[in-house]
This record gives sequence, structure tokens and C-alpha cells, in this order.
Amino acid sequence: MRTLVESELYSHQVAQLGDVERLDDALLGVTWAISLMSEEFQPLRGLGALRIAKSEKLKRRGKLVQLRVWFAIRDQRTVELLGIDYVTVQ
Repeated sequence: MRTLVESELYSHQVAQLGDVERLDDALLGVTWAISLMSEEFQPLRGLGALRIAKSEKLKRRGKLVQLRVWFAIRDQRTVELLGIDYVTVQ
């Protein structure tokens, strides 16, 4: 299990997601997966060590969305959470 370190941008962006239903549960699930199996999320082609983990589908203002947590593995013990956003899904 790796230690998760939140960047300032990540913390700020999480605070802006207040209107996503079940946000705490979704974040817990995604961050748990990142801490346990961060290497299972493949690096994004052309973006170095940057990786994305996605949440289950959630509701935001009546639409289904999926959270995307952007992160990088810093060393054998540490993952840095770099940012978070969402995409509308069907």
C-alpha cells in the first residue's frame, strides 16, 4: 500500500466538487484502488508518469458523471494525487 500525497491543485479541485452525490464514497473507492494497485493504471501515452483512475458513475446536477483522479507514482511508497475532474457519461 502506497501513501497518497495530495497536491494543492487536487485539494482545491476536490473542494469544488461539492455538488457530486456520494462524493466521499467515490473518492474513498478511487483513492483506495490507487494506494493498493497504482501500477495497474497504465501511464498515459506521451505524458510520462501521469496516470488516471476513474470512479463509478455518480450524479451531478441530474447527469451521470465519472470522476477522474490524475496521479503519478513518485517512488515505491508514494503516489501524488495531482488533480481531479469529471466527465459526463451515458
